[in-house]
Amino acid sequence: FIADSSTYQYNDGDEITGLIDAFDSVVVFKRRSVWKITFSVSSQGIVIPNVFLLTRNVGCAAPKTVRQVENDIFFLTDKGVYALGQQAYYTADLRTNEVSAKIRPTLQNMNRIQIGNCTAIYFDNKYRLSYPSGGSNVNDREIWFDRERAGWVGPMNYPASPQVYEVFIDGANAEHLVWGDSADNYVTEYSTAYSSDKGDS
Repeated sequence: FIADSSTYQYNDGDEITGLIDAFDSVVVFKRRSVWKITFSVSSQGIVIPNVFLLTRNVGCAAPKTVRQVENDIFFLTDKGVYALGQQAYYTADLRTNEVSAKIRPTLQNMNRIQIGNCTAIYFDNKYRLSYPSGGSNVNDREIWFDRERAGWVGPMNYPASPQVYEVFIDGANAEHLVWGDSADNYVTEYSTAYSSDKGDS
């Protein structure tokens, strides 16, 4: 995108890894930084992008982990899972905070070479993050951040390898959590009503 070079450093080797429309702006995630773009219109009718640096302390390591979680944006960094949101009493300011400090030992078992394949979804008040553990090349573990209880659950280990999540809404307007499975190339549905995991108890 176009911006004053004194504000935005292009060709700095820090690739764009995610975009999301939030906070009346476009939030741009790079691997080691986070930016915000707003737009204004000049008196001549020209749309002008205004670029603001939010942080150089962290960035997004996996594009498919950027998700809206109520009023915040959750995303996976090289340091853990972070939230981007408005600071209390200062609604014009956006701040990043780590939300995975209590599960750092779990995340340290992640295969860092494949971190870009991690994927996440916000469903049923839970931010679900699927990641490759140990020497795995596919996502074989899943952890949840339960927003209502403000705590983490997992890691879960079951015969599934979520590569991308989606929420499907059926004809009765009911929501279903599904994912594309990289292990068998099928679309898999998650439901507490099932008595087995793809035939495994």
